[in-house]
Amino acid sequence: MKKRCGFLGFQSCHSFIFHTRTVWKYNCVDKQRSSFLLKRHCSRCFFHDKTCCCSSSPQPQPQPSPSSPTTLVAKKCLEPSTVWELDFYSRPVYGADNKRIWELIVVDENFYLCHIETVPNNSINSLELRKRVESLLEQVTLKPTLVKFFRLPMFNMISLALKDLGFEVRPSRRTYRLYHILRDRQENVYPKMAGYRSESTLSASYMYTTERLPDALRGEKFAFCSADYASLCDLQNSNSIPYCDIFNTGDDILLEKELPGIIVYSERAESLASWTAGAEVSFIQYREKELELVLECGISSHYRMAKLVEDSSLVDEAKTFEQMKWDVKGFHFYAIQSLREPNPIQGLWLLNDTREQ
Repeated sequence: MKKRCGFLGFQSCHSFIFHTRTVWKYNCVDKQRSSFLLKRHCSRCFFHDKTCCCSSSPQPQPQPSPSSPTTLVAKKCLEPSTVWELDFYSRPVYGADNKRIWELIVVDENFYLCHIETVPNNSINSLELRKRVESLLEQVTLKPTLVKFFRLPMFNMISLALKDLGFEVRPSRRTYRLYHILRDRQENVYPKMAGYRSESTLSASYMYTTERLPDALRGEKFAFCSADYASLCDLQNSNSIPYCDIFNTGDDILLEKELPGIIVYSERAESLASWTAGAEVSFIQYREKELELVLECGISSHYRMAKLVEDSSLVDEAKTFEQMKWDVKGFHFYAIQSLREPNPIQGLWLLNDTREQ
């Protein structure tokens, strides 16, 4: 992407650049063109080894029976993580009783563990789910400290099933490794199974109503920008950013193109980054019909970052951001930088819009 009116840059052992465009205030009326320095420690670029990820193409395997659990463990090139992502839901495959089969899928943040278990229809309740999770806990050497799930319809059952098991349970759509597994099975596994019907069970369903962005998550200005994945990994490995999560995606497309992003500037950047880290930001979207830039958080929160003015240049930038996002399978990033010298970056997150187009 070409720079239009400014950049954030740093020169050390090598260059790192956020290509930014116009810097906008949150009321989307005033704007200024300027450059801010990104301060970080010098460190070489590091790529996570993608071989630790679950294969995007399934290996030949027998047809699963409704009662046979399967535990798949990815290559052990990373340490196991104490953060797990869990899904317990029906799949687009129908059994002999003409009812959908259900699966329990658990994956950790490092793709070290991937547990897939088919659950009979007469066992769809919180007690049965708890038994299966307890059984899995007995098999692993490193227990989780946090388990995330993204499905709003399963909130009560999962919350009850996982209560008092020794870890935090958090509803969140920041479950990207789980989406990776689900998308792979949607495309490559379920269509090969007897009883498959072309129905998607990947997306979470909810009523969509945007809310005002809470003051705790609001900065003074923001700008659309872009950066390559290598530079984002480099920043994370510099250990200079207090709140940073550039996760391993296992997708080569991130190595080929620049990622779009939004950078927020604030006088209270450290506090803003802290609140943002706890908000479980999952992705950012531009709603063209409503002219809204929306920050998606938690399991079902939709916060208006900005209400755009029709026919403004900001609308064009928002459309470009959205198109670039889908060109790289929904990946983008969100950064928070201080307006106070020396303008440190306080927060940086890789995001993924997992909605189906």
